[in-house]
Amino acid sequence: MKQLFSQYAGLKKEIYILFIGKLVTAMGSFVWPMLTFFLTTKLGLTDGMSTLMIATASVLSFPAALLGGKLADRFSRKWIIIIFDCVTVILYLLAALLPLSMVTALMLFAAGLFQTIESPAYDALNADYSTSQQREKAYSLSYLGFNLGYIVGASVAGILFEKFVRLAFCINGLAIFVSTVLIIFFVHKK
Repeated sequence: MKQLFSQYAGLKKEIYILFIGKLVTAMGSFVWPMLTFFLTTKLGLTDGMSTLMIATASVLSFPAALLGGKLADRFSRKWIIIIFDCVTVILYLLAALLPLSMVTALMLFAAGLFQTIESPAYDALNADYSTSQQREKAYSLSYLGFNLGYIVGASVAGILFEKFVRLAFCINGLAIFVSTVLIIFFVHKK
C-alpha cells in the first residue's frame, strides 16, 4: 500500500486536497446505482418507470458536464466547486431529513447533476496546480480518488440501504461538507 501512494510524493498540497475532494465527491456517485433500488423498493415505482427516470438523469449528465466545463473556463474553479458542493450538501441533508418520497428522489438526482457540473473544475485545478512533469501523477491521483470514492460510496450505500438509507444521505452530505472546508482553506484561488 505504501508503494502505491509513494509514487504520488512531491506534488503540491493543493493536489492532495483535490484528491480528497474528488474521493468524497465520488462517494456521492452512489446515487446513480442506488437510485434504481430506491425508486423500486422504497417508493414502489415499476421497473420501467424507474429505468426511464435513471436513463433521463444519465442523459442529463452529458449537458451538465459540458456546462461544468464552460463554467470552469469562465469563472473561478475553486468557487465553482465550493458553490456546487454547498448546494449538494444541502440537498443530501434535506434528503436525509424529509420523508422518503419522489421529492427525495428528485433531490438526489439534482445532487448527482451538481456533482457532475463541478467535476471539470476539479480536473482544471489539477492542471493548474501541477507542472507538466507532474501532470500525469496529478491526474492519476485524481482518478484514483474517484475510483476509491465510488467503491467506498457504493459499499456504504449498500450496507445502509435497507434500514438506514437516510444515514447514507447524511454521511455523504457531511463528508462533502468537510472536503469543501478543506478546499476553502487549503486550495488557493485559481
